[in-house]
Amino acid sequence: MTTTSVSHENDIIQDYVHAQLTAACKEGSLTLETIIEKPVLDCYNHEKLLDLMALPTLDIASIKEAFMPPCTMPNRAAIIDRIIAAGFDPLPDIQSISNVVAMTTTSTTTTATVRTTPVTLSGIPPIDGRTRLDPRFKVGFSELHGHAVEIDRKSNDSNRLEAHGRRRVESGTYIFEHDEMPYASVIEKVWKDRLCEECLRRLPKDSEVVACPSCPKVRSNASSAEITFNRSSLSSSTSQGRFTDQKIPQSDGVARFCSQSCLQSAWRAWHGYECGYSAQLMGHSQLTRLALRILWQNVRHGIFITASLLDLLTPAPTTSDPAFSLINTVADLSLDTDGSSLDMSNNSLCYSPRSINTNGSDILPSQLCHNFGRLNRVTKLAFLMTGYYLQWLIDLPEDLAVELAYLQALVKFNSFAIKAHFLTSMDRSKNITERNEYTIGSALYPLASMFNHSCTPNAMVVFGKDGKLLQDKSVGGGLKDDFKEPDPRLINVITSKALRVDSDLPVFIKISYGPQAGRMSTKERKEYLRQSYLFECDCSACDDQDAESDLKKVYLCQKNRYECQPMTETDKRCPTCSSPIDIKKRQKMLQAIKRLLTETQDPSLIPSKRLALLETLESVQSEMFVDTYILYGNTCDQLAMMYAQKGDLDKSIGWCKKALKAVVVHFAHNSIEVAQETLKLAGLLFNNMQVKEAMKQVQIAITLYRDHYGVNSRHPDLLELYEMEKILKPLV
Repeated sequence: MTTTSVSHENDIIQDYVHAQLTAACKEGSLTLETIIEKPVLDCYNHEKLLDLMALPTLDIASIKEAFMPPCTMPNRAAIIDRIIAAGFDPLPDIQSISNVVAMTTTSTTTTATVRTTPVTLSGIPPIDGRTRLDPRFKVGFSELHGHAVEIDRKSNDSNRLEAHGRRRVESGTYIFEHDEMPYASVIEKVWKDRLCEECLRRLPKDSEVVACPSCPKVRSNASSAEITFNRSSLSSSTSQGRFTDQKIPQSDGVARFCSQSCLQSAWRAWHGYECGYSAQLMGHSQLTRLALRILWQNVRHGIFITASLLDLLTPAPTTSDPAFSLINTVADLSLDTDGSSLDMSNNSLCYSPRSINTNGSDILPSQLCHNFGRLNRVTKLAFLMTGYYLQWLIDLPEDLAVELAYLQALVKFNSFAIKAHFLTSMDRSKNITERNEYTIGSALYPLASMFNHSCTPNAMVVFGKDGKLLQDKSVGGGLKDDFKEPDPRLINVITSKALRVDSDLPVFIKISYGPQAGRMSTKERKEYLRQSYLFECDCSACDDQDAESDLKKVYLCQKNRYECQPMTETDKRCPTCSSPIDIKKRQKMLQAIKRLLTETQDPSLIPSKRLALLETLESVQSEMFVDTYILYGNTCDQLAMMYAQKGDLDKSIGWCKKALKAVVVHFAHNSIEVAQETLKLAGLLFNNMQVKEAMKQVQIAITLYRDHYGVNSRHPDLLELYEMEKILKPLV
């Protein structure tokens, strides 16, 4: 990242800073661009920053000294005048709230008390939208797993009795009594001006959009008035389908909402503090903006990680790094150890089990594990630098700068990407549509943060329409009249397989933090989790050393192809016919595959060119790999989509069958990945009026989806399958 400079000398210094910080980062997958944002880096003196990097420990005073913003702070008085002129009342002064919290919290020069219950302050509302676990589940605690959600073995509510008297929780069971609303959320930048910035629903037509009257309009740095975006589809395990490239207006920085009530709600929760800083905040990442939103909520409720971090800035005599001292004192958990006493795959509470209710209804963001002390040195430095930048920008009390550093770490380990589904046309006639999943925002959910990870999870996170709202009998399986549509921010967790209750051992409910067996190799999954979440995964999939042995045999014999057994990358000779492997030829083909994979993802490609590249890619892959290799299946899936867009359903069905074959080999036969790919095939057969085969695939898909979401589920995919089944029955 090269910073705009007034001289060539500054450019050289900036490049050197880039090199030094990148080299200092121990996490090889991270670069300066992913750690320190350009608006922040521009506000630090480059020479002093170099001196700071040379220090053996993090020194907060030196960070403050290096902070020398090149521009002036936004005029706070002018912002307030504009707010009043627009008819809004300025929110309570942050400095006064911070002072009250500090006076009501025990604090000395060496310790601080974590505020685990809201401070009672005049005008501060109670925390709303709280949910709790279904009575069949609880938040438990153990020395091995820390806090985690598990089946309550003492509960008999609605647990099905098996033949031998053992209880089980059925697949498709919602784990929260009610869908959870976020504590704080932020819209994904690419969806700004298309979705409401408060509730993330679709904005109405232009005449009905409610724009904040006090937001100053800003001119974008983009050279064009329009931008193109391209999001990868997450609708199936092998799908890399693109949301149809669209031109959307470049944002002018004004916050837009779907209704006056959303504007008022946003004003109280976050916009009342951010209004006037649009130009500066738009340049920051989701992580930074969400951390700021959490701070506003904490301010509203009087909840802080610590009430007076300024008392803790002096390094403790027992450690050379004040950041470690802060986390140990504040969180009451030693995180500068090797983590042997706790399984750090748990990104949940960092307090004793007495600090929370087992139903999870009283969990506060200040109790979530932020792991700040376990971050590498450069990331901690970046969070502190960003904290001081935001404190200066919005004129916050100085102690909140360090609070913001911790909140960025909390977001890193606990935030969720909010997913929503959109239908896109797959053919020119627009009769065939594909339901793709996109990230529309990020949020913090205290109760949802209680779940541990597994690469073979037994539960999955669902949002909005897939949540419990539509299943609630009180609304008749539909929506209340005053609902335009379910709030896409609503979250729930649903069991994806039947779980037997063990009377002796706890049965933990685990979700995936991203990596899943079948989609990534064990080595890739473990490395991703190690770098992103700072724990060594030891789930059943990662612990099974032989699980991937057969899946690694993906190379065809160069001489006899399928007549011989497939081989691994390390084989120098075919294990069947003993013919030698031409390593140079293999490497040349791998390079060609890598190049073609990159070229096919170019968003500027016209469909005919993309199709030609995909066909070339498939030809090279089929010569080298077995047809059950997941990478080959991914190419077949993209070809199926491209031919569907052309209207050639016969070829599309052929490629989809090949993609399904690869998915079935890499995932369990009853997995959601197999269900999603089966749904694709069923839809193509249905639209091509291959009645008998379409009916067969529809019924298979219905069974698979019911196994995951429950027989009473109204999941959109299931509703689509029911509709196809209804139409096909008279024709079979």
